[in-house]
Amino acid sequence: MWAWMALVAAPTVMLAKLALVYSLVPWACGRGSVGVLHAIVVVALAFTVVATIGSWSEWQRIRAEPASDAGGAAKRQQFLAVLGALAAAIAALSIVAHWIPQFAISPCLS
Repeated sequence: MWAWMALVAAPTVMLAKLALVYSLVPWACGRGSVGVLHAIVVVALAFTVVATIGSWSEWQRIRAEPASDAGGAAKRQQFLAVLGALAAAIAALSIVAHWIPQFAISPCLS
């Protein structure tokens, strides 16, 4: 469960955050408030971090279980969990990288 959420939902949340923040820039400029933009980033970052930790802990749990079959379902689950953790971690790093300019650049700069 965590592996799929980290693999699919975390990058999707990152892209949705990017689109939502970009579309709200004119509104934030008109109001003179960037708090909503930062709140969206915090929520998206929290989701991706939780997905990363969940997928990582799922990988640790699967890895600790005794192998019942050689190269079967357990190996596929491990692969998906690691891939999900890496994808969610990259999405979280991307969110942080997109967030840094929000502190330095005014939304009214055009």
